[in-house]
Amino acid sequence: MQQINFYRNRVAINVLAKDIANAREIYDAAEGHAAIGVLSAQFASVEDGVQEVKRWMAEVPCISVGLGAGDPAQYYKAAMIAAKVHPAHVNQTFTGCGFAAGALAATGGEKTHINALVSPTGTPGEVLISTGVRKQPRGRRPAFPAMPRYA
Repeated sequence: MQQINFYRNRVAINVLAKDIANAREIYDAAEGHAAIGVLSAQFASVEDGVQEVKRWMAEVPCISVGLGAGDPAQYYKAAMIAAKVHPAHVNQTFTGCGFAAGALAATGGEKTHINALVSPTGTPGEVLISTGVRKQPRGRRPAFPAMPRYA
């Protein structure tokens, strides 16, 4: 089972690598405090993604299954790849998190971390939450207050 090795039990970086060798270099340079992303958008099918992610997981201890440029159309593929391989982490749309959590739980992958993607608005204290494949034009998307900070 893969796990995220948080630096001081608080933070880890999530980065992309050009190939498995580069992924291992990044992971080692970060002293294990990195989740290396593999994007679901690059695969024609869930099964293609499963095969490739398994190859990366065999060489790198902390893999993250990503959407691919935050594309909400990839929520299903990312969730299903993660449900079959149980990586350390999976990126999801806000509305896809529940689906991913259910798919992971159904296959014994409850320890995989899931995060909901949000985007900056340019206004301090506000974020954009993409809720699915259909998006309103950029100027019309609603902004939401960011979560308050707790000490």
